[in-house]
Order: sequence, then C-alpha cells, then structure tokens
Amino acid sequence: MSRLRQVIARRLVEAQQTAAILTTFNEVDMTAVQDLRARHKKDFEAHHGVGLGFMSFFVKACCAAVPVVPELNAEIESEIVRLGGLARDNKLSVDDLSGATFTISNGGVYGSLLSTPILNPPQSGILGMHKIEKRPIVVNDEIVIRPMMSLALSYDHRIVDGKGAVTFLVRVKEALEDPARLLLGL
Repeated sequence: MSRLRQVIARRLVEAQQTAAILTTFNEVDMTAVQDLRARHKKDFEAHHGVGLGFMSFFVKACCAAVPVVPELNAEIESEIVRLGGLARDNKLSVDDLSGATFTISNGGVYGSLLSTPILNPPQSGILGMHKIEKRPIVVNDEIVIRPMMSLALSYDHRIVDGKGAVTFLVRVKEALEDPARLLLGL
C-alpha cells in the first residue's frame, strides 16, 4: 500500500475500534432533482462555468438538515471560534483548514447500490450516496417506476442518537424529493 493508503487504513480501523458506529438507511426518489437538473443544466454551466452535478443538491440538503440535528456537526462551534481567533491574529495555517466533522461520500458513481460508510474520526457522521436505479415503488396506491437512490448515514452513536440520525436522513430525503424546500428554508 502507498503511504497515504496506509494512513487511511490505520485511521479507519482505529475508528471501528474506538467509535460506536451505527448506520441507518433510507431511499430517496430522485425524480425532482433529475428534472430540475435537466431543466437548468445548460444555463447553470453557462452562468457558473461548471457542470451541475448531484453532489451540490446533497450538500445543500445536508446543510439544511444540520441545524435540526446539530450533533452531526459536533465540535464545529468551538472550532469556528478557534479558527476565527487564528484568522484575526493572522496565524491561520493550511493545517488549520483541513479536517471536517461530516463527510458526503458518493460510491454511486462507481455503481455501488448500498454500503455502510466508515466514519473518519473525529467526524460525527458520513452520508453515503449510492447508484440511482429505476425501481418500482408505490405512489398514491399505484406502482410506478422511479429513479431511486439508497442513502446510508453512518454516525458515532456516542454523539448522535438514533432519533437524531433518522431525523437528519428524513430531512435530507424531503429536501431532495422536493428541492423547492431548500429555496423556501423548509
């Protein structure tokens, strides 16, 4: 293994030995996001100079869900204060800008249908996105075919309880199935 891969492997094994990692799952109907993306993809790229992918929808949905379950952003407030002080004193380093409390991982781009992402300490949560696959689901008592994606939220159960994790995942699902919720702050 490369040196980087060795460090990653050591930290992930450490996480499984020291954190109380639990994973909860949900599915999201990606119809609304796919439609919105298709309608605005060209204008978005022309205006911003980058393509409109799915990740930005997930980032926005997670950012909207975090205030409801702040434990998934564990340690962030004290870190903001610490970094603010360093910035004011002109002592901010590159190392100060690394690290995170939450990760979004997209195994779906490689075809993964479902996985249980491993937490990377000191993070309190990681959201796994998976392959979008057309599946039959029931909508208004009728079977329809929809582009469905499985989501997996792994979290440190010492910091986040099950209710908070499920609430977070449901909020993400609601925001993605009705993207107007993000615009309206609902």
